[in-house]
Amino acid sequence: MEPLSEELSSLSINDKGAQSHVHCKKFGHVNLTAYPKQAFHFFKESREIGTITHRYDDERYIINDKSGLPRLNSDICEYKKDRNKNKIRKYLGHNMTTGFESFEPLPLAVLEDMRGVFLFMERFEAKNGTKFNQNNKFTIVSARHHLIDLIMCPFSKEDVSLVVTYVDGYLYFSPDSRRAKKDTGIHSKSTHMRRICYTGFELENLVTQPLAENQRSCFFSMIEGKINDNIGVLLKAEMDCHDDFHETYTEIKCSTDFKLNNQHHRRKLLRMWVQTSLVPQTDLLIGFRDPYYNQLSALQSYTRNQLYHKFNNKNMKVDRMHLNYNANISVQWFHHLIEQLCDLVENNIKDNRQQSFRVMLSKELCLSIEALSKTPKGAIP
Repeated sequence: MEPLSEELSSLSINDKGAQSHVHCKKFGHVNLTAYPKQAFHFFKESREIGTITHRYDDERYIINDKSGLPRLNSDICEYKKDRNKNKIRKYLGHNMTTGFESFEPLPLAVLEDMRGVFLFMERFEAKNGTKFNQNNKFTIVSARHHLIDLIMCPFSKEDVSLVVTYVDGYLYFSPDSRRAKKDTGIHSKSTHMRRICYTGFELENLVTQPLAENQRSCFFSMIEGKINDNIGVLLKAEMDCHDDFHETYTEIKCSTDFKLNNQHHRRKLLRMWVQTSLVPQTDLLIGFRDPYYNQLSALQSYTRNQLYHKFNNKNMKVDRMHLNYNANISVQWFHHLIEQLCDLVENNIKDNRQQSFRVMLSKELCLSIEALSKTPKGAIP
């Protein structure tokens, strides 16, 4: 596999290419303290239309195969239903850094690799005899984390930069290696940071059944979503595991206990909610660890709406600078931003030809677009 970064590093901005920007800071949204009983949804409608198991040791993409999907342990599934703590007692006290020294994280290139998605689209269109995007003016094809970064921008105050490639109504999102943050999270240069991030992987190992085969793989759900009558989304989302008892996907996170007056913790909860909300029929399992000894102290499960009410309620101090971390505003922001992005692309494409752009969203919420001289390898089928 040739990572996108190698190809993108050789690209230059086309001097004659179109360039434009739009300020997105002003958009219609609910009051900062408006918390309806049911949270808003990112899509008018959405559904899982398939899956991909990526066996990355031998570069195989298995369409509509769930062999790479871990299953949540049965006692955890039962605990999610009845909250009987006796069913999880054996997990408590586990050292969440066990196995850290020998752990090899998933290469970033695997998460950005869209070849399985392109194969999925090819199979889907061959089976149905029609283009996937026939009912949309624009169809965004993206890994989930790119959308999460865009959604979180007003709340995290961090710049976001992507490459967006237009082809016949499709908008393919891919990373901008010139501005990508490569040394963060589990890939950080800090051993302390890597150890903290590792606890989430150890929790996955602890509460899921091992896969039948030794070959390393990751599992992706393919989600079709509709933002409005003109804009659709085909989303690739890596999933942690499946709860066979409740017939849901379960995202797994490990954290110290949340202090809801802490900005970082509220932002972290919002990001979890966004991640969970982009895939239908998904809930969340959080393992809480002791901050000094990294021992598992509690397990708590949340539905999408339960998580929403945990960090969106009127008992908290209003944070106007970060839109009060209001989940419903994140949905309204997403709709506004994607409409603006599609308009910018439409105004900059020439003669409906294939064209790649660097799309940048600043922490001040200014969206800008620059034409690239050529399309990076791996960005499109």
